[in-house]
Amino acid sequence: MEKNILIQSFIPEDIKERMKASIDGKSIPNIQKTGFYRYYGIYVDGVQIGEALYTIEYGDSIFSLDRIEIDAKYREEGYGSLLLDYSITDLLRDFDYLERLNVCSLPLAIKFYINNGFVPYFGENNLMKILRNNRKDDVIMKSYQTQINGEDITTKWYQDNALRTLNNFKSRDDLKLNAYMGIIGEYGEFFDYVKKLYTHNLNEDKQKEVCDLAPKELGDVVWYLVTSLAVYFEYSMDEVYDQITGGEVKTDNGYYIDSIYDYINLDFNKDNILEEMMKFKIVLNKLDVCETREEIIKIVAEIISDIARIMKCLFNKNLSEMLYLNIDKLRKRYPEGFSTIVSNYRIDTQKKYKEETSMKVLKKSSEGEVSE
Repeated sequence: MEKNILIQSFIPEDIKERMKASIDGKSIPNIQKTGFYRYYGIYVDGVQIGEALYTIEYGDSIFSLDRIEIDAKYREEGYGSLLLDYSITDLLRDFDYLERLNVCSLPLAIKFYINNGFVPYFGENNLMKILRNNRKDDVIMKSYQTQINGEDITTKWYQDNALRTLNNFKSRDDLKLNAYMGIIGEYGEFFDYVKKLYTHNLNEDKQKEVCDLAPKELGDVVWYLVTSLAVYFEYSMDEVYDQITGGEVKTDNGYYIDSIYDYINLDFNKDNILEEMMKFKIVLNKLDVCETREEIIKIVAEIISDIARIMKCLFNKNLSEMLYLNIDKLRKRYPEGFSTIVSNYRIDTQKKYKEETSMKVLKKSSEGEVSE
């Protein structure tokens, strides 16, 4: 006997209550204050056998599938795929700007999503499905395009210019050492600037100075990620962006650097900077346990995404601006490419500068001009 199957969208009362609670600012799992829910139920002969729940962010072309579930005794009969297809079609009908669907999957459900057109990004558990592309390619590129002083700031542009100043190392071990020690050194300096910004009671001018200096350290972190580390593990910055965007908005010159902002979470709690910085540190520390090229690309994608998020949310600057300043600095420092002579000179001048600065501070302190 043919079964009577019905799928309909509505908002159950318990979800209405949770939505109300989110407006009141209460902490409830999986509720995003910037959006709302779309709920679908599937029924067989009048009995509900499954549900799908979506989070929709206003003005965003990327939605999240929070949950899709079919009762155990009805699984392996195609109901999950039927519910997924119906709900996506319904969403596309109502939201003409919807382009992509994201889901964070449990390991046992990954095969289901792959079979239904999802592809992995940011690791095996995070998947996405391209639904439609409402914008023509030229419109897409113009929306992402960033030019600074007449130069297109793309992944290929940045990596080519960054590699120009990479030293010729005697061995692969030296290359790896340079990569890991360089990254550790630069993000350590970045954290030190953030500490000063939040704990040293800086005046307005010093705050501005620190907010200009700290991003430069993040720029140096990216430099090591796409030079020493990239050469050692044989990957390109394009492949890192492939991991982030799914290859959607690539040009002949790679990706525009700021295209990353359509694919990352920009939530950031300035009032709990320690938590934010510790989360960043955890991502950075993942490099320590990576052994394969594929693992490295995934983690580098996470790191660069986090750096882009920090730049936008903490310093109100785009990633493209930071990376342009990084290359501009290196062009001035090494106009002919990496130079051992210039490198050694910088060590000497830095030492002299620090000594002279320390003496000036001590002198002012003895004269009563500097206080703790």
